Amino acid sequence: SPPSLPSLHDAPPSLQNTAPSLQDPPLSLHTFPLPPLDTYYDTPEHGITTINALGRQYGYAVSILRSKRTKKGVMKTVRLCCDRGRPIRKRPDRPPERQTTTLANNCPFSIALRLSLETGRWSITVEDSTHNHGPSPLSTHPIQRSIELSTVLDSVKKQLEQGLPTRQDIYNFRKKLHAEFLAGRTPLQALLIELLKDGEWIFKYEVDDKNHVIALFCMHKTSIVLLKTNSWVISMDCTYKTNRYGLPMLDIVGFTATGLTFYVGFAFIKDEKDDSYEVILSCLAEAYEALGLQAPQTILTDKEQALMNAVKVVFPSTKHMICLWHININILKKARPLLAEQLAKARQETEALANISASLASSQRRTKAERDRELREMVDKAWKMMLKRWIRVVYAVTTEER
Repeated sequence: SPPSLPSLHDAPPSLQNTAPSLQDPPLSLHTFPLPPLDTYYDTPEHGITTINALGRQYGYAVSILRSKRTKKGVMKTVRLCCDRGRPIRKRPDRPPERQTTTLANNCPFSIALRLSLETGRWSITVEDSTHNHGPSPLSTHPIQRSIELSTVLDSVKKQLEQGLPTRQDIYNFRKKLHAEFLAGRTPLQALLIELLKDGEWIFKYEVDDKNHVIALFCMHKTSIVLLKTNSWVISMDCTYKTNRYGLPMLDIVGFTATGLTFYVGFAFIKDEKDDSYEVILSCLAEAYEALGLQAPQTILTDKEQALMNAVKVVFPSTKHMICLWHININILKKARPLLAEQLAKARQETEALANISASLASSQRRTKAERDRELREMVDKAWKMMLKRWIRVVYAVTTEER
């Protein structure tokens, strides 16, 4: 376990300005043990990593302050400071643009890594080993956080080298489990058998003359409790068709008194035709009857004509409403072409009026006879256009006449 931290009685609170001022009393100095001075390192990065690994145990971290090179460009000295040891930048010339904070407090800690030109290795020289602040959590040291992330990355790489399964391995394993679960059965056979074994489902299915399943209705027993108290309004939607078997899925949803929704049941059907919907709605009607419930008062659907027809057949006394969202979508779908057409006509009329104004302006320079003749032609053309539209509206064929 790491050694105990130095005393925190004089340590400043985290993320507050700890810059010394002339009025402040002298701060107590803190330190942490450094690596042995007779230790040599192959690179300066190796030395920095070693120092930070030791400082990590005591709540400190170091960073590079500056470096020096020889005339030949070879790095010979790397000076390190506490990560809070940089001077505080003051800008008295202009007010600050925004409120900022800093952890810098002119910490005196200073050491250097020097290269031995004879051996080509690096050693530590201590210039000042004291800190003017106490230890702080690792989360306040960016360099320590990056070390932690790199450690995690190295661990993951080692696990991958030791044979951590790849994505394809996971896919293959899932496929193997799926094949073991089917045990030679078709997916539909396995589903019906497992639903029966589970014992928590109420389900019914219909087959055609060739004994092919054409509809499957499912309701979980947990839905019965909510359905008994909230059976008046339900919604149906057959939007979901994205399954590998290409079977449309009909969702049946109920509404509570608080405006929340709950799942009544769902069904898979072979197609979106009247007969398929009638089979599923008949199953739902049987469930209502078995629970002693009256038929739903209102059923909400989208504008699926086959589903609307089936609702009228199975629930003749139930009111049918189209979902408001679908109504808005249909309005936009139908109204957009009409609006575009009206906008185009308005532009044409505007251009016609502009042409009339331009012609009137130019006719001022013509003779009175010419102006009168052109005006009569323009007015006659405009009135004929208006009269043609008026006749089209008045004598339009209505829906009943069709």
